[in-house]
Amino acid sequence: MAGSQADRARRFAALHQGPGAFVMPNPWDAGSARMLAALGFQALPTSSGASAAVLGRAMERT
Repeated sequence: MAGSQADRARRFAALHQGPGAFVMPNPWDAGSARMLAALGFQALPTSSGASAAVLGRAMERT
């Protein structure tokens, strides 16, 4: 997605002002992120836990 960080922040904030709720599915790797973006989801959060698991790294527990 092109644009400056400020442009991306404005677009993300605008999603919160829409007429209804928007859904942000949580992809677990780059492939699932591409698939979800292709399905039309406008925002995708990141999950450090999912990313660590895909890479075979244990998460630190506090």
